[in-house]
Amino acid sequence: MPTDPLLSFTEALSWARRSRSPLHLLVGNGFSIGAYEGFRYDSLYERTKESLPPRAVKVFEEYDTTNFESIIQKLHEADWAAQLYGLYSQDEVRPIQEDRDRVKDSLMSAIESVHPSMSTIGSQRLEHAEAFLRNFTSVFSTCYDLLLYWVMNLRAPQRYLFQDGFVGNNPSYFSGREFPEQKFVCFLHGALHLVRAGDEVHKLVSGQASIIRQVWDLMSQGNDPLIITEGSSKEKFVSIQGSHYLLWTFKRLQNAKGVLFVYGNSLSESDEHIRDAIIQNHALKSLYIGVHPDEKPRISSALLAVAEEIQSGQTGANKRVVKFFDSSTAHVWEPSK
Repeated sequence: MPTDPLLSFTEALSWARRSRSPLHLLVGNGFSIGAYEGFRYDSLYERTKESLPPRAVKVFEEYDTTNFESIIQKLHEADWAAQLYGLYSQDEVRPIQEDRDRVKDSLMSAIESVHPSMSTIGSQRLEHAEAFLRNFTSVFSTCYDLLLYWVMNLRAPQRYLFQDGFVGNNPSYFSGREFPEQKFVCFLHGALHLVRAGDEVHKLVSGQASIIRQVWDLMSQGNDPLIITEGSSKEKFVSIQGSHYLLWTFKRLQNAKGVLFVYGNSLSESDEHIRDAIIQNHALKSLYIGVHPDEKPRISSALLAVAEEIQSGQTGANKRVVKFFDSSTAHVWEPSK
């Protein structure tokens, strides 16, 4: 299998459609990088480390994590405990709260600095991406940027091709409601336009203020975006289990039936929970994994391990199909030349 020539995306799609099964798509950071190279710098912690308070850096190091959401929460809890035990005088500046606020500000500054505007991406690219996504029944994303959200909202509401289970407006809240004629999109690691509201998750909608500006304003009020920024696969899965929305979307991946395409996601160690969900989902009969022909090695050891584990011990008609395709031939953001 590893020595087989890569299929083109068109060939892979043709093979997949022969099964007459639902086609699903999992996209990772490579999906966003295809539209904007600035997303290549994928460690927000390394980007912001110099601007963080030295004490906060030590907290990141002590917990051996780069997960902003986790550290912001720990600083919030520490500040609450310090107040409870009377460790602050009445008029004293609360240094833990100060550091927590600076960590939040650094996170949003990094996101603002790396995230392009919608006009930078351009409507033509978004339309090309919509055409690509139209091939699939549902889309799973591990990206937290706004590109997929913009593609979903290209059309007028009465002509939406996509749905995400959110209903209502200002705010939209998650109900899991589905419409058979629309393609379902799941943000497995959250996204910038999703905001925690107590035990619920609300969706921000474009208005007079940009989504990024709305996120900044909400964070200043103590409401954080629902994003899993960094951290190990174990840390990510703990965050998923702590959110009704994230757990709902993850279970949807675990129970998806038919064919799964993987584009722009290397299924590396940091996404082991995603990898395990795919391997253990025997309702997925075929897996088509996009790889870039210029990468060395062409097919990573992580992807080979997924393929081998899926096919190990299987024979005959029940054997699950794993094929690799040239991701550059999908032409997600640009027309083919």
